[in-house]
Amino acid sequence: MKFLFTRDIGVPAGYAFARATDFAAFERRAIRAGAELHRLTGGPVSQGCTWSVAGTWRGRHREGTLVLEKLLPPDTIAAAFRSGRLDAAITADFVPLSRNRCRLELDLSLFGRTLQSRMLLQSLRLVRGRVRSRIDRALDPVLTSLEADYASGS
Repeated sequence: MKFLFTRDIGVPAGYAFARATDFAAFERRAIRAGAELHRLTGGPVSQGCTWSVAGTWRGRHREGTLVLEKLLPPDTIAAAFRSGRLDAAITADFVPLSRNRCRLELDLSLFGRTLQSRMLLQSLRLVRGRVRSRIDRALDPVLTSLEADYASGS
């Protein structure tokens, strides 16, 4: 199952990429949200960097591995999440539109590894519009905050 999101944001592509690759901030935010996050590779964050992720989602404890598959400054980030039953691939492209504006192209693909997870994805297809609007609502405050931070000079 694939979801594509395209948003024009009022920040330069380089600024958006720099904020999207602030992995220490993402780690802190995930831990504050209740996730268990442990980086499995040492050194600076680069392509191939791996994290162990665990947390409660929909009332059940879930575990998986997050791998940074592609890090191509200044425009592309790709990561893959792998768990026992479900895999996800996430790609973010920052396309410059002007000096102070860029387009975020976000691609989220979900893959079932077991019959049960494939059936879950099939049921998500029936409510695809609702799933899409929930992701949109989660993305809106992040992009609004990014624009506000840029405007304030942070």
